[in-house]
Amino acid sequence: MTALKEIFKDVLPIIEKAAPTIGGIIGGPAGVATSFVITLLAKAFDAHPHDAKHVAECIMCDPSAEIKLKQLELYNQDLLATVKREKDDNKPHNIEINITMK
Repeated sequence: MTALKEIFKDVLPIIEKAAPTIGGIIGGPAGVATSFVITLLAKAFDAHPHDAKHVAECIMCDPSAEIKLKQLELYNQDLLATVKREKDDNKPHNIEINITMK
């Protein structure tokens, strides 16, 4: 198990249920796409993007985490699909991060 998967092991089921694309990216091999998704989650949960453990803790402690995750995935579905596709194809990323939360 990679370090990131270990950090997110307790919260990953919640993420996978509410936001399967995000969960799939986190649950897959570590890389640029995973870093992008951690940044996306950090922004949504007011956590520091360079502290994955804090991001995971913020998700676990947020009573509205499931709703936030669903909204995050819905509002960013095209971008997330691109990130996932590029990750699955092992292609380099040149994606501008533009996070949408309403």
